[in-house]
Amino acid sequence: RAAALAARAGAEATKDMVAQRGRARFTPGGGRGHQDPGATSMALVWETLAEVAEEL
Repeated sequence: RAAALAARAGAEATKDMVAQRGRARFTPGGGRGHQDPGATSMALVWETLAEVAEEL
């Protein structure tokens, strides 16, 4: 559960970051204000793993 919480916090923290690579760097503001989709999907993976582990 701690890893899932840390992953979610990390994904939220990407909102204030400016893209250095990828398509977002070509947008005005470099994607600032939007969560990184990779970080968001990994947070979802960790949250799902935590839920499954709690059911075992």
